[in-house]
Amino acid sequence: MDSFSEPYIRQGDDISLDAVRADIRALEQQHRDADIPLSGRVLHVCHYLPVTSTLNTRPGVLSPPPTPPNEPADSHNPEPPIWTLAPRYGHAAMISGIQSLAATHEQLIIGWTGDILAPTPNEHIPLDNVPLKDRAALDGALAAYQPKESDPDDERKITYVPVWLDDKVAHGHYDGYCKQSASTSFFPYHLYAYTDSACLLAALWPLFHYLLWQDVATEYASADSHYPYYEAANAAFARRIAEIYRPGDLIWVHDYHLLLLPR
Repeated sequence: MDSFSEPYIRQGDDISLDAVRADIRALEQQHRDADIPLSGRVLHVCHYLPVTSTLNTRPGVLSPPPTPPNEPADSHNPEPPIWTLAPRYGHAAMISGIQSLAATHEQLIIGWTGDILAPTPNEHIPLDNVPLKDRAALDGALAAYQPKESDPDDERKITYVPVWLDDKVAHGHYDGYCKQSASTSFFPYHLYAYTDSACLLAALWPLFHYLLWQDVATEYASADSHYPYYEAANAAFARRIAEIYRPGDLIWVHDYHLLLLPR
């Protein structure tokens, strides 16, 4: 009988990067032999972008009148950026693996923006309060963004493509159906009204982490009520992929958050 106390090594954990690249080349050659054209692009579809986005303006708050300039009229002070981007931590291994293919493929990472952060610590901005012009500005900021650890000599940069999700859908999908949270404190402050109960527990997280469903049977009904959000989020991702897809792109869907995408 297996024991969790025993060392566990998965088959394939010792595969080298060169071997992975060789397998990809072989797969691509199979497509070429079948007269299936390839674009050289890989679309990585992930739940989150590996980037946090802070909106540096306060939606709905009027700006004070400008003060008279103290500097010569010909001096130039650029306006501060609308968005501040920073690395998101928590999926370093997956992102590192994606980056390892940048030398041979043009890559795009498609993912949810995550909660929009405010300049004030621990504060989020509801999506309804983010104007369309600011959302478009984030598209531009992400197109130019490159993490500090990226190779400056690598001409094939990774492009980040945001998926905008309604707050209720985003958290019903992730916290309600995919993951497990002990209470409404797991949700941002502006989502308290969206929670259906004091305990939102998931269906997929136990299934993919070796927990028997009978051990979490009391939570299953709650997870069931969040399935529509799971469907809605997957549909939003599918629409975003359709907007940027080119014939010959390889679409690589990561993890169980997006199991419905092939539909």
